[in-house]
Amino acid sequence: MTMAAAIENPTADVKTWSGRITGIELVRDLAGTEAIWRGLENARQSCTPFQRFDFVAAWQRNVGTHEGLTPFIVIAYDAERRPLMLLPLALKHVYGARCASFMGGKHSTFNMALWDKDFAATATAADIEGLIVALSERHEADVLALHQQPLHWRGLPNPIALLPHQPSANDLPLLKMEPGAAPTTLVSKSFRQRLKGKERKLQSLAGYRYHVATTDADITRLLDWFFRIKPLRMAEQKLPDVFAEPGIEAFIRGACAARDGSCSSATRSRRCGA
Repeated sequence: MTMAAAIENPTADVKTWSGRITGIELVRDLAGTEAIWRGLENARQSCTPFQRFDFVAAWQRNVGTHEGLTPFIVIAYDAERRPLMLLPLALKHVYGARCASFMGGKHSTFNMALWDKDFAATATAADIEGLIVALSERHEADVLALHQQPLHWRGLPNPIALLPHQPSANDLPLLKMEPGAAPTTLVSKSFRQRLKGKERKLQSLAGYRYHVATTDADITRLLDWFFRIKPLRMAEQKLPDVFAEPGIEAFIRGACAARDGSCSSATRSRRCGA
């Protein structure tokens, strides 16, 4: 899902809230939001792995700053000052307009706010429209460009989808994995045959094995190998070396070395080419 909106002058008095959100805060540095952020990324809340604090902080530190992006973090509260949502955005001037978009850029598969689970389950269009109106009153951003958002996450709706939106240009297939299902039922027969064919070719190579990096030494060794080999493979295919862009290697190394769950094994595999 993609949502883009010009932030115009407010059409309502934001001091008179019609929903559970009764105030917002704009924060321009990650350190000032860390405690609230980590509180919203635990299993009792609703967020994707790509919006965890450590993942986003590593990206902003190593990539976002090189691209001229500054943090633009929106926190929404209820009447008792409990955080209901944290929207991890970054601000950049594009063609003279101040454009706010998700941190993580092209390195994030999914983008979504971090939500209080109860609020995500019951949020209304009035709640989210009030949030946009409140942002417009601040006059600190001209455009919201919120790309690659899931409509639902782990059975809960994404409340941003209550606003006008359009399908993402790159849809992501969804596979339901039933508990206890046999591994062979998770992929099609034709795809299993293709994987077996690739495995047979690899088995002829000395030292071929499956391996999950779990120690700092292993992670460093595999990343050293990756950053030596990947540019050569891309050059063979006449593709640009995207890993040579400023900050990218440091970001990937930092994300893959995370020890607190900010980089899951699936994320490590995707980032590190395992």
